[in-house]
Amino acid sequence: MLRYLIILSTLLMTAVNVRAQCERPAVGGNRILTDDSGQSEFPDGSTVKFRCSSGYVSVSTSASRSITCTGTQWSELELQCKKKSCGNPGSIANGRYQYPQGIEFGATITAVCDDGYRLVGRSDRNCRENGWDGRAPVCEVVKCLNPPSITDGQFEPEAESYDYREAVTYSCKRGLDLIGPSEITCSADGTFQPPPPRCLVVSCESPQISNATRIEGKSPPYKYNNIVRYRCNKGYRMEGSDYLTCKEDGWDPPPPQCTVITCLEPPAIDNGLFNPLKELYEYGQTVTYSCNKGFRLSGASKIACTDDGTFQTSPQCQEVTCDVPNINNAVIVGRKASSYNYKMSIRYQCDKGYRMEGSDLLTCEENGWNPPPPKCNIVTCLKPPVINNGHFNPLKERYEYGQTVTYSCEKGFRLQGASTISCSDDGTFQPSPQCLGKLLRKSQKSFET
Repeated sequence: MLRYLIILSTLLMTAVNVRAQCERPAVGGNRILTDDSGQSEFPDGSTVKFRCSSGYVSVSTSASRSITCTGTQWSELELQCKKKSCGNPGSIANGRYQYPQGIEFGATITAVCDDGYRLVGRSDRNCRENGWDGRAPVCEVVKCLNPPSITDGQFEPEAESYDYREAVTYSCKRGLDLIGPSEITCSADGTFQPPPPRCLVVSCESPQISNATRIEGKSPPYKYNNIVRYRCNKGYRMEGSDYLTCKEDGWDPPPPQCTVITCLEPPAIDNGLFNPLKELYEYGQTVTYSCNKGFRLSGASKIACTDDGTFQTSPQCQEVTCDVPNINNAVIVGRKASSYNYKMSIRYQCDKGYRMEGSDLLTCEENGWNPPPPKCNIVTCLKPPVINNGHFNPLKERYEYGQTVTYSCEKGFRLQGASTISCSDDGTFQPSPQCLGKLLRKSQKSFET
């Protein structure tokens, strides 16, 4: 029994010893063991130190760099590492650095020169553990050799070399045209740009453009860079540019054409039609509109193809209506409306004492009332009848309806009947009175006898 207890105790102690150790610490973050012997296990109580990897520095100078194994666990490592900064690489005269990756360990910067300067040396520098590698490059000014010479021409000024952006000016011998730019410049790549001009004799024939008029530019002959501008005659549209310049190969751009303006079919209208009907209408051609029965044209009956390739605004066909005629001294017989539609009729009657001149029945047609509205003229009477032994007043050539005359008899006669009569609506005076006298006295004598 004692033997078994000893064996069990030994196994338990062995198990305790196995558990009381730490595996190799793996902390990462660019932190490495200071004394790395390659050991994979560390007994309880072991302490190890760390440092930052090459190109990295500690974030804090007071942070602990050690950890301790307690049982099977390591303590927390305080050391934190960050990339080392290489700082400012310095300036480059007539150039600059570009920093696409910053200035920390592992970054690459690139040197570029200003326009007109050429880089001498390596353009790239890298941030290493000990700072920026390599040397700063140099930016040297660009120079150009002599510009190209041209046939029948020369340039100035002449020099052995030309600095960046220096220019020379070309000219031709008398009678020749300078084709191309008169001035070229020393460019950033060490060459003169643009290519040099040429000296030639250039002339252009007079443009032949039908149905057009020159509105700008001189008359022929035309030499290099002379310009002309054209305008098409009324009723024609230009195809191409109106502005031409005489160049080495002729007119630039080529002369335009003036084609007659055409219009497509004019707009249709409701309740009407137009004539003539064609596929295309030339400028100025017209169409005539007409309306269906019962409709009246509103607007111009003829419209023309205009110089913008469209027809003028078309008229409209509106339903025929007739307003009530205003006839003085007359009334409508029957029902009255505010307006009357096509083919509706209306009848008038003159007031008493008025006689109608025209038709009393009117019909609404395309052009208005047919026949035209009548007039109601006041009835007039000629002179009233003359009576024997008497007279009337007033005496006029014509009397209007309702006007009166008054009769009176001569001395010795007595009026029989109404002394005042009126002009009646049939154009005559009422029956006139009579003047009686002598006959009445004879009758009285016979009665006394």
